[in-house]
This record gives sequence, C-alpha cells and structure tokens, in this order.
Amino acid sequence: MTRRSFFLLLFLLSACQNRDRWAYNQIESGDKKFNSTKLSHFTSDLVNGLDLEFMRIAGEVRTYLNVHSLPIPSSKEDPKTTSGFLTIGSEKYPFQACRHEGGQRLLLPQDISNILIEALSNNQTVHIKVFGYASSITAEGFEPKFQKMMKDSHLQNPFHLPF
Repeated sequence: MTRRSFFLLLFLLSACQNRDRWAYNQIESGDKKFNSTKLSHFTSDLVNGLDLEFMRIAGEVRTYLNVHSLPIPSSKEDPKTTSGFLTIGSEKYPFQACRHEGGQRLLLPQDISNILIEALSNNQTVHIKVFGYASSITAEGFEPKFQKMMKDSHLQNPFHLPF
C-alpha cells in the first residue's frame, strides 16, 4: 500500500465515524447549592444552526438555545419572547421562548423542555426551528450524559481560597 493510499484510507475511515456531539461540563463550588452541570449539543452550522444546552443548578434543569451569528428577532406581541417549534417524527410542538438580552440566547418553556428530554431519552431525533435558525439534535450519546448530569456529585472542590 502506498503512502497516499494509506492516508486516503485513514481519511475515509475517520469520515465514516459517528461522532457524539454531546459535551458534559461540571462546576463544583464547595457549596452544593451553587454547583452546576451543563450538557450541550453543538451545531455544525455556526451561521444558521442552534446549540442546545441543558443547565442544572440546585436540582432545577433549564433548557437554552444559543445562536452564534445575528440575534433572533423578537415576536411582535412581546419583545421579550420569540416563537419556534420542535418537530419529533410527524408531531410539531409550537413554543414561545424567553429571549435573553442580546437575542442570541433563548430559554425554552418547561413543557417543551420535558418533551425534548423525553424524545432524546427515547433515542428520537428532534428538529428545532426558530425564525431562520434550525438544527437537528441527535440522541446518540444523550442518555448516559443526561443521567450523569442529573446525579448529585460527591466531589469536593480541592481549592478553598481564604477570601
């Protein structure tokens, strides 16, 4: 096998590999009520895509959508919200999301968050659309990382500063 063939084969094998797009992060503060965990699904389209983020603080889970380019326009009825919808299979779920300052971060309503978590836990792909932004969220790798996020950590922060 020539060197060129070897690199071509290596490239093709790595291209066919299925990648887990879920990232898990944990912040330990030394006080349980301030600890947080985050589970994120990053878009591959930084212009028209949406990142999905689950954030757990003090036992409460909030779900956010983030964009990397232009702000998401607000709805005409309420400048603090914007509309979108989830599609799971043939079912569509419209929602009104709370728009954070700057318009690049949205807080999803709890009922939509619950539907989203249930679908991903059942290994279903979810499509999210908000104005010109859209993403397909795959469930691969979601369940074990979500379960890890939901467990209370027993780690202690080894760094305690005196101030």
